[in-house]
Amino acid sequence: MIRENNRTLADLKAPETARVHSLCGDAVVQQRLAEMGLTRGSKVRLVRVAPLGDPVQIEVLDYQLSLRRRECECVLLSPG
Repeated sequence: MIRENNRTLADLKAPETARVHSLCGDAVVQQRLAEMGLTRGSKVRLVRVAPLGDPVQIEVLDYQLSLRRRECECVLLSPG
């Protein structure tokens, strides 16, 4: 995975918020994440991380979702 200088959703600490820059990973993962509302410019908030690091609970489009850490690593955040 090429991250360049972008942070990923996995890098956030609760209750940080950020905007989605792009998605990486295979087409199936990208489609699944996009269908959940994780599209360019979407505001996301990390709600909490389970004690062992999986799953990660996020909020996007006023919905709370649980993602695996490896899925969070596929959500690149806008710099800044």
